[in-house]
Amino acid sequence: MRTIALHSSHACLSVTIEKLLIFPVLTFVMCNDSRNCSYGWFSVGNLYFFQRTISCLKRCQYDELFKTISSIWDVLFVFPTFDIENQTKTMNKTVYVLAATALMATSFNAMAQKPEDTEVYTPVPAVVTPGANNQDAPSDAIILFNGQNLGHWESVNNPGQPAGWDVANGILTVNKKAGNIQTKDKFEDYQLHIEWRIPADIEGEGQGRGNSGLFLASIGSGDAGYELQILDSYKNKTYTNGQAGSIYKQGVPLVNPARMPGEWQTYDVIWTAPRFNEDGSLKSPAKVTALFNGVLVQNDFILKGPTQYIGQPSYDKAAHGPSPIKLQAHGDASKPISFRNIWVRKL
Repeated sequence: MRTIALHSSHACLSVTIEKLLIFPVLTFVMCNDSRNCSYGWFSVGNLYFFQRTISCLKRCQYDELFKTISSIWDVLFVFPTFDIENQTKTMNKTVYVLAATALMATSFNAMAQKPEDTEVYTPVPAVVTPGANNQDAPSDAIILFNGQNLGHWESVNNPGQPAGWDVANGILTVNKKAGNIQTKDKFEDYQLHIEWRIPADIEGEGQGRGNSGLFLASIGSGDAGYELQILDSYKNKTYTNGQAGSIYKQGVPLVNPARMPGEWQTYDVIWTAPRFNEDGSLKSPAKVTALFNGVLVQNDFILKGPTQYIGQPSYDKAAHGPSPIKLQAHGDASKPISFRNIWVRKL
């Protein structure tokens, strides 16, 4: 332990400092009024204490600097110091401290900042009126199914032709003979809400029990695209990357929040479409976040490519742009499922 004496016009400050070999920085302290001066080798011990103390320095007069700087020395470590006896230097109330230069500069820079420096006022977010509840469409949503007609949908097998599914009592029911349907509009990134119901008297097991699919991007005929699986997963055993809430054959859902058949279920999806370079190579993969009955089941999941029933998914030769959203008429023998309240927001 070593003690050095620091003098000012108001007080003589003795600071006890522990010697430790950490990046020494030469420090000169020169005092006014012909008082003794000291210098030594110092090393920095605590940036936090520097920053906390510096706010006080802003309010101090320079002839009070020693009072504040002494508290900093408590967290600095010193090599052997040397007193310069009988040497005087008259300074006109000027104190020079050449220690921890980088730290001091950082502290003074932080001290000069204001809260306003990190406040932004543009861009101004657009005002959107939310629905009466979280299931209702907000004011900027496109209503894909309003319970009355299929004006926003078309046949996948015969693009441009009407979708051949059944609409009654505000509900859309799959017509398996008519095949898959897709939106007339094409989308890239979006937020989607959809509600679906497995028949209360559903029969079958595994993949043959209430099977359908929500294709987040339809990139061709049949089942070409990226599928979020729809299935009766209430006490119905199947492969886990094929149950409800899975990205079919790719992503197992985080949990299984399925309701029993006969009850309405919801998907809320945030879809980020893949991007491709001009030569067709992948620029960035597709990603999806999905909530199943309000429970997170896919958390920013990165897809390896379009859905493949057999084999591994890949983006090879799969380049595409904005795409329709597709609903599947699965060929299993169980009774068809139903949909309602479908809306989407472009992002």
